[in-house]
Amino acid sequence: ELEIERLLAEKQKVLDFIPQFITIGMFNIKLESINRSLAAKYDQLIRMIMSLIAEKASAKAKFVITKYTKIHARLMTPYNTIEEVAEMEDFIKEVPKDTEDVVQIISEMLAQVEVLDKFNFQLSDEQFSDKWTSYGWTRRVEDTITEILAKIDKDRHAQENEMKEEQVKFEAELD
Repeated sequence: ELEIERLLAEKQKVLDFIPQFITIGMFNIKLESINRSLAAKYDQLIRMIMSLIAEKASAKAKFVITKYTKIHARLMTPYNTIEEVAEMEDFIKEVPKDTEDVVQIISEMLAQVEVLDKFNFQLSDEQFSDKWTSYGWTRRVEDTITEILAKIDKDRHAQENEMKEEQVKFEAELD
């Protein structure tokens, strides 16, 4: 952001410093084309820097999407045995620790995009989509975890009820 602001200030300084024309003796020399050329070069340099920032933000977004996709895929793995349920619960407990770096990367990416927004830089459709997709993954994973924990709890209660019924049947058979 500071680099872009510095370049904009330099561009304005050059435009203010170079007059439209100068008179040397009996000759009038027009400097408009030099002014326009230098301004265009500064604009091009600023666009290149903002494109680089956009590419870095996009790379971070893709990393976040990849990381959360792997976590989500693991969460969606079906479980059938008590051991698999225990493994899933252990995995769910580790998710916040595993995603700390990803949350930090999302913050950095959003800060970069905010700089681009400040200077009205237009992201490509893919970059725009990646930005919001990566931003939404945190909530999506949290919702999936909530659903899975609710399902585990429901299954656990159903298993307990089934065990109680079997216990009653077993006691009836003993009598």
